Amino acid sequence: MPVGSQVTVEFITGDCDAIGQGHSGYVYLDNFCLSCKECNEWCCPGKHDSNLIHYGDFEFPAGVVAADEFQTQFTLVDEGDITPNAIGPGFGALATHDEAYLNCPKWDADDHYHCQGCDSPQKIHFWTVNGKTCQTCASCRHESNVWSQIFDLPHRKGGDIVDNYLFCMHAKNFPACCFNKPLRVRVQFLRQVGHWVARWIHGHWVWQYQLDWTVVDNIPLTTVATTADPCDWQAISKNLSLMSGQPFQIKIFLDESTCGDGNDLALDDISFQLCQQGPPHPDQPQPVPEERGSVNSGGCSCGK
Repeated sequence: MPVGSQVTVEFITGDCDAIGQGHSGYVYLDNFCLSCKECNEWCCPGKHDSNLIHYGDFEFPAGVVAADEFQTQFTLVDEGDITPNAIGPGFGALATHDEAYLNCPKWDADDHYHCQGCDSPQKIHFWTVNGKTCQTCASCRHESNVWSQIFDLPHRKGGDIVDNYLFCMHAKNFPACCFNKPLRVRVQFLRQVGHWVARWIHGHWVWQYQLDWTVVDNIPLTTVATTADPCDWQAISKNLSLMSGQPFQIKIFLDESTCGDGNDLALDDISFQLCQQGPPHPDQPQPVPEERGSVNSGGCSCGK
């Protein structure tokens, strides 16, 4: 290439501000054009360490057991045990593209982070479940808890302070060959509250302090209408205003009352981030835009 030719170089980095920081080297270019492509799996671009959810990308380092980090009503299949049809109804598994496809060729999905054009050998897993259908009997469980996690909201000095948060998740429907039914999920947000309860113990009344979970908000049943494209993930998001410094819980449920085939779901890149209230600034990173079936109450945008 002759000297003076225009060269375009694309840097892919987790944080555009980090280019050139902590690295040494020399590049001699003429008419240099820099295109910075920011890769981020969470709601808020550039806020990579701000996710309050532990391992929301389902990438668990060695020594960390997935079952210790989130709860589910699906029976976990170990990743090493995935074979054709191993993840049957009522079962779930952490899987890569190849492992999900091995279980069922209709389970064709790529990691959400990878689907943004962001290649990383550490971003390859997502959570898959094989949902039941036609659970309509009186004793049946009409829905199942696909994923839930408990964590603490940041505590801020100054008394009762209401902070604003942005929740995001990415869902994908694995369609069945025949009689496929729309897949529907809902999300529940709970905080821990305490109250005194009088109990009769050993012949006299005793006051005891009891902690319970109470629902503070929710995302109603939302249809996940993705296509067979491995990178067609659907974003579902919601803004919440919450008291700082409280234990908090998020639950994702899969509706199992519809009759038919399918009801198989993948989840990836779940996040819950502190955000900034008020009208978005033109230079401020924006939340994930609403897509099919998304729920976003507005009034809150990602803080810098």
